[in-house]
Amino acid sequence: MKIKRFNCPECGAAKINPYKTPYVCCDYCGSWIDLDASLWTEIYASPKKLKLFEELQERILTKTRKAINEKNRELYFLAQRDYFNSFYNIYPEFIPPTIGKGEKFKSFLKLKAEWVTDLKFDDLQNLKKKKSASDRAMQNLQSPKEPLVDFFAAFIEAADVYHRYLQQEEAVKSSTPKYAWLKEVYPEKFEHKMKMGLMVNAYLMRLSDLELKHFQKKYGLEYEYVEIPQPDKIQVSCSHCYQNTEAVKGAIRCVCEHCLELTIIHHHINCSNCGMENQLPEKFSMLLNCSGCGTEIRVIKF
Repeated sequence: MKIKRFNCPECGAAKINPYKTPYVCCDYCGSWIDLDASLWTEIYASPKKLKLFEELQERILTKTRKAINEKNRELYFLAQRDYFNSFYNIYPEFIPPTIGKGEKFKSFLKLKAEWVTDLKFDDLQNLKKKKSASDRAMQNLQSPKEPLVDFFAAFIEAADVYHRYLQQEEAVKSSTPKYAWLKEVYPEKFEHKMKMGLMVNAYLMRLSDLELKHFQKKYGLEYEYVEIPQPDKIQVSCSHCYQNTEAVKGAIRCVCEHCLELTIIHHHINCSNCGMENQLPEKFSMLLNCSGCGTEIRVIKF
């Protein structure tokens, strides 16, 4: 079977199973491997979902304008939290695999709303001015003051401005302790990839195949396809929704194909030398030293 090539940085396994969300998770250890920006834009552009999203934008825009006119920070924050909550109701496929749908998810929504509110009212490290420059570059692409002689050159220039803004935004998050947790649940490299993917999606009809390929290569949005042999599968009962889901033989954790929550298949691993049972830590590498005899045990077998 020929699929997009993804390899897990944690256990080294190749991605085997098809995935329904843009988040590519390891079939053997459940780690978040990568983000498929092309699938993100495909789901995002679904006509039914897009119509609901446009209605959401109109509703929230009315609230945020009122909050800005009244200089009401709390009203702005509530509008943003409502926006993010509604956004993930429309696009549940976009909920990061690191947070599930419980209290961690609520904290995620709150912190994202606080981030947007702080940017608007406090202008963290002059980001507002930098964002305005990015917005102007995008606006000039959509409605240029003068005819664009070379659209692709203008597009790349705007993309570079947007790319630099995202880097600056990420740097501010990194230097602000309050937002350090956001980086844990939504790694910057994945968020950056998603935003650049959405940016190019708006201009697909105006780019040639060669121009698109150049852009994708420049920002890490292209994918290599490889032949992957199909391994043996096992049936696992999800510990969250209790439905049966397929996992590859040798997996110790898997993401349920129904509810997208992480299910632990094995909590322990036996040493091949002394037979002692070793508890698997939450974070582990490909090799684990036996607590009894010290022998290196390969955790993931594929």
